[in-house]
Amino acid sequence: AVVSTQSTGDDEEDLVKGKLFHELSIAQRITLLHCLCTSKVTASPRLQNCFLEYEPESLRPSWLGCDASGNKLFHFPLFPEEVRVYAELVPPSNVPLSCPGEVRCIARNCDELKTLIDELRESGQLAEKATKQ
Repeated sequence: AVVSTQSTGDDEEDLVKGKLFHELSIAQRITLLHCLCTSKVTASPRLQNCFLEYEPESLRPSWLGCDASGNKLFHFPLFPEEVRVYAELVPPSNVPLSCPGEVRCIARNCDELKTLIDELRESGQLAEKATKQ
């Protein structure tokens, strides 16, 4: 998606206007995502109340380990009743080191998580540390 901005009078607008998201610097991506999230949370009292129900530590990601390819696996407990496991994929060798790896949700519920663990164990791609946590 092409980043579009409303006129804010900031010089920053000229740095991001008309660029694709992946063309932005890490700092610009973080700033953009922070602004989008802040806007969503401040515009939704229901969402604000939802976050107040949880301890801040329970909303932070938990690192699970790495697979044999070096992809980082982590759990982001958005809501305790949901299971979400993500993988930060190792970027291809032709991508600059300053670019983060792509992040994908690889398990969305308990059944998908069990299947994922079984597949990784069978293929030998799951580090023992990750399965013990």
